Amino acid sequence: MESICGIPVVDVGALHVVHQSTLDGGSDEIQELATNIYHGLSTVGFVYLKNHGIPQNQIDTALNVMDEFFTLDQGTKAKYSKTDVMALNGWDRMEAQKLANLDDPKVPGDLRESYDVVHLHGAWPDEHAPQLKPVFQSLFSSLEALSRQVLSVMAIGLGMDQRIFSEFFEHMGELEGGTVIRLNYYPALDQETIIKPSQMRCGAHTDFGAITLLIQDDIGGLEVQTRDGSYVQATPIKGTIIVNIGDLMQRWTSDRLKSNFHRVHVPEEPQRKVARKSVVFFCIPDKKALIKCLDGSDKYPPIKSGEYIADLALKSYGIK
Repeated sequence: MESICGIPVVDVGALHVVHQSTLDGGSDEIQELATNIYHGLSTVGFVYLKNHGIPQNQIDTALNVMDEFFTLDQGTKAKYSKTDVMALNGWDRMEAQKLANLDDPKVPGDLRESYDVVHLHGAWPDEHAPQLKPVFQSLFSSLEALSRQVLSVMAIGLGMDQRIFSEFFEHMGELEGGTVIRLNYYPALDQETIIKPSQMRCGAHTDFGAITLLIQDDIGGLEVQTRDGSYVQATPIKGTIIVNIGDLMQRWTSDRLKSNFHRVHVPEEPQRKVARKSVVFFCIPDKKALIKCLDGSDKYPPIKSGEYIADLALKSYGIK
């Protein structure tokens, strides 16, 4: 199996010739696919997906349209700030959130801005960035479909019914849902930018939810931790989407799948003078979903998805 710096590259083209309702692991192709994805997600916790079915022009359009919002002046963007950190939709200024060492108040905030969307029909910055809503509503739908396919294949790889996760994600894009599409914007850093000690574009962290689908531009900067504790580049590969495991899924599978540390470092010049963009689809169970270990063990106590995510999110904003 092909890999880049130890991260497997898996061809998921077989998903597009199998209807979701019949994705039962019966074919050799699907079983091999499930085995390959399981291997990657149970070791390094990250996999590149190629032939994933989302058109490249849709991805390119989304990345380009992000400029419509993030290049606005700070005062205008501030009009769309989250009313509180658990707000469904809204903008976070640079350094508003930090993802490394949540319990250490001395760790500085991350050098990035973001715009989060949980509720597809909630607030959008239509007045100043009218293309954001239609473009990202469409991309949300595409990423939702892909995430459901990945969850089905993961279930097969775990030796379980491919529908095992379905009931926990009934409300993606709705008020009751937990899934978030996040638009990340890492502004260019010039000589006047003060970079605090240990500060990063995005500090070393594990994701909170079930799985994450990541679209990154060609600037690069994402690094993934290896077994020896060092970090390797997750080099952007045109036409691929990265999937990785979050903390809730590691807990859900009694540690069979690995939620691994990753970060976005501050690059050296001249690369730091270039803005970086990414789209992150945090696939998180519905807020009221009760998450119990799938193997029937009591390795982790049952917990409601919304409560688990809220606790970590509040810490990341320095509130708890």
